[in-house]
Amino acid sequence: MLYVKEAERDRKCLQCGGKYEDLSKSSLLSERLQNFELEVVADDTEVTETELIFLGNVHANQGNRNITANVVRANRILETAVATGNVKMREPGILLTGEEVSFDGPSEHITVTGARFVLHQHHMTGSAEKLIRDKDRTISIEEGSVTFCSPNDP
Repeated sequence: MLYVKEAERDRKCLQCGGKYEDLSKSSLLSERLQNFELEVVADDTEVTETELIFLGNVHANQGNRNITANVVRANRILETAVATGNVKMREPGILLTGEEVSFDGPSEHITVTGARFVLHQHHMTGSAEKLIRDKDRTISIEEGSVTFCSPNDP
């Protein structure tokens, strides 16, 4: 997340001290992630009949989506994954952090618990007990708040 200082901002944020800039600007936004290979690097890996488990300093990239976490468990049969511990997910237009991020491949839903988020294009930030994003990129928040202000002035 890059927060631009007042001296460098434009008129889009009139009340606060800055705006958010998207560090991952990309033309891949309209591409389906399934069209890209998934690349994962971790300190350790375990494989079971149904799961791939990545442990320690996990970095996963697929197309324009980048994820870091302490642990990622991927179910190969259900096409689901759960990332836990210091989770950060970045793709064009959005930064999500949380305690846990669940991905459902078939439905393309993402659920974040203990979420903090930045929506770059809208210059918004917020937090939620639970954040859900569907395949149409519609975001729903439960027990949360949203602001146009700086991260230091929620």
